Amino acid sequence: MATNQLASYARSLSVTSLMGKIAQFGLRQCRGWFYQAKASERCTYVDEIYDDHWRPPHFLQNVAKNLTSANFQALKAASRRFTKGEFNLLGSGWVAVRYGQPCLGFGDMVYPPAHRPHTPDRLVERLSPGNRSRAQRIRSRIDTAYEPIDWQLDFRSGYRWREDRWAALMPFGHKPAVDIKVPWELGRLQHLPVLGLAWQCAQASKPGFEPAEVYEDAYKNQLLDFLAANPPGFGVNWACTMDVAIRTANLVIASWVFAGSKCDRDLGVHHELSSALIAHGRHIFTNLEWAAEFRGNHYLANIAGLAFVAAYLPSNPETDLWMTFSIDQLTRETAQQFNNDGSNFEGSVCYHRLSAEMVMSATALILGLTPERRDAILGANLNNWPKGPLRPGKSLSWHPDHGPFPGSHFSALERMATFTAKVSKPNKLVVQIGDNDSGRFVKIGLGHLTPDGDEVHLDHNGFVAMAAGFFARPEFEDIAEPEHAVERSFIQSLSGGVILPAAVDYPSFASPSAPHHPNSEDNPKQCETVLDLSSYAVLANIKTHAYPDFGIYIWRSERLFLSIRCGPLGQNGRGGHDHNDQLAIELNIDGEDWVADPGSYVYTASHKHRDAYRSVHAHAAPKFGAHEPGRFNLGMFRLGNQAQAQCLSFSEQSFLGVHFGFSQAVYRALKITDTAITLRDSFGAPPVWTTPADETLSVHSPVELRKRLGLTIPFSPGYGLID
Repeated sequence: MATNQLASYARSLSVTSLMGKIAQFGLRQCRGWFYQAKASERCTYVDEIYDDHWRPPHFLQNVAKNLTSANFQALKAASRRFTKGEFNLLGSGWVAVRYGQPCLGFGDMVYPPAHRPHTPDRLVERLSPGNRSRAQRIRSRIDTAYEPIDWQLDFRSGYRWREDRWAALMPFGHKPAVDIKVPWELGRLQHLPVLGLAWQCAQASKPGFEPAEVYEDAYKNQLLDFLAANPPGFGVNWACTMDVAIRTANLVIASWVFAGSKCDRDLGVHHELSSALIAHGRHIFTNLEWAAEFRGNHYLANIAGLAFVAAYLPSNPETDLWMTFSIDQLTRETAQQFNNDGSNFEGSVCYHRLSAEMVMSATALILGLTPERRDAILGANLNNWPKGPLRPGKSLSWHPDHGPFPGSHFSALERMATFTAKVSKPNKLVVQIGDNDSGRFVKIGLGHLTPDGDEVHLDHNGFVAMAAGFFARPEFEDIAEPEHAVERSFIQSLSGGVILPAAVDYPSFASPSAPHHPNSEDNPKQCETVLDLSSYAVLANIKTHAYPDFGIYIWRSERLFLSIRCGPLGQNGRGGHDHNDQLAIELNIDGEDWVADPGSYVYTASHKHRDAYRSVHAHAAPKFGAHEPGRFNLGMFRLGNQAQAQCLSFSEQSFLGVHFGFSQAVYRALKITDTAITLRDSFGAPPVWTTPADETLSVHSPVELRKRLGLTIPFSPGYGLID
């Protein structure tokens, strides 16, 4: 039991935060045990079965036709692993996730395997009594040679959750090295659409793929195995509505990609999938992660997942309400959660990609609805609208060019993709500002995979390629070809081929006037770093890009990428996914990172590592002894907003910014000449370029620069990973 870890975490919180968390925990436990007692003896599976002649609409039957030779090797490698029940998620390495298997552990912690017999009958006995009969029926459809996956296992640490426990009672962060995100990530079932792409390639006789039946059988068996092992409402994979919603979308997408396969024609599989999707939709709709004071990517996932399940299931009052709700809330939350400059309000580049994928995918899906479904939605009964989210002020209408969305919705989509393109470095990887949990909504594209099938988590070009499926913009189209053609095809298939003209006009950045700061010093302490680039000749033809709402300022050319972080905390000042990185730089020359944000590494698995990667000492930012510019004692997903960073000026040749996180003003000035980049940090008052700095050092290489800036923490290119 991680008593020491819990005590340490409790001590890090303020009294108010600690008491609030204790109260929330107590209420959640009481409610959870009530439902545990209520649901244990009854079947929580859904019984509805649609007419045998009904079939869902098919959007993605030919999406694999756009695969290129650049994709084939990665698809072969990844799908081969998936058919064997092997997964590489959140730093696990490729692992066959089986019952009773030993795990490698996290750090110096490893939990012994739970030796549980895994014959079908014994697996069913692990469930709540009311669900055993239905689970047994589902398992009877699985091939006898199939080896089940342990869906409740953190297959890094070896810790395992119980499948007969009500989901709201699932503990997390309660033991050292245990990470609930690992089974959640697997339970999103994002590998099933990838199996579908491999099946489509096998159907088309592409060389090197397994027989089509291999992918069909893997899809069927793993789908039914998941449904049998995870009755609605029970187990770790129903504990977070966001993950339920992402799984919902991927179940729908996989079904569409496998359209025409033998498992698609199997009425038993079809009935179980349809019933499961009804259960998923109802769970999402009754467990929305909405809050009046704050909501983010979790709620956005709820909305997008509902749109996919409503599009899959037949039109009826329930599903039409889900779709109407999704359209209304998607419009509202896109305007709410994305800034005017196109960035996401959560203050993280990687969460920007996650949220933007949700909006892009759901928007395309809604535009591609049939005329009959549109008519049904326009007349939907809103009497059962959930509590909290506002009802539409007027009935939905459908415009011939942009469907039920205002034109501003598509301007927002275009700006989202442009932001991703501009924060991508010459090596095609994004600046890793803020948290990175490697989260995705869909992984149907393959351009982010290595030839061995491993994910490159910082390659976000797939999302820009999705935008190429909407907008006639050469910048997006160039990124889409050839590696990311599938993502573009995915959006075009969902939307029915809607193409919109590029229309976004970005305003020029106007530098604010410098504010007056009390207690400034006449002779501030100044230290200077001169990066001599005379031998690289990379400082010509620089273009600038400013994203003040997000807080990043960029200089880039064909060979150079330089950025500086300066701006508000995300989540309206909560800073849940922010780091203490104000005034930090990132520099990439000819595809090589000279200075790079180190990432996030892990969340609840290690409180120590969580704070180490959030710390100012992990970033190329001004430092003041051991002080942090934003407090950590508000919780693992809160950051103190003491810094209040401001950009004072920005141009092609210079930058000046300030923050107040060290109880005094700290300034960072940047100057670009033909042969050098000069950084000058000043404490107490703005730097004075005409006055020699108290300390000056010239550097000429990445190693010298990182040493000068005190950067020693290992780089994390994705959640759970260290280079």
